[in-house]
Amino acid sequence: MAVTLRGRLATSQFGAMEANSSRELEARNYLEKHRIMELLTYLASALLFFRPAMFQMLDSSNKGSISFIQYKEALKTLGLCTADEVLKDDGHGITCEKFMCEVNKKTQEIWSAF
Repeated sequence: MAVTLRGRLATSQFGAMEANSSRELEARNYLEKHRIMELLTYLASALLFFRPAMFQMLDSSNKGSISFIQYKEALKTLGLCTADEVLKDDGHGITCEKFMCEVNKKTQEIWSAF
């Protein structure tokens, strides 16, 4: 009898995991179909363009510029730059104006696909 009970529990747990996987897949498909992640990326980028809070957080010493590495990581965090994308470092710091301009440009590139 114990073996039967264990078998039923295992079957029940497998069914629950299968249902969760199915719901997760359904949710993932919905997000992809309606491009929800792209929308969130756009909203975050727009927020940074109009309220450059991320730049201010990165420029904690108030120098008026951030390093190229900080700039690239911020773009990756926002989903505006892939890990393998090549960006040119001109050796100068990235100012808030340049940061906002690049965020705006990359956001426009993403939204032109819609």
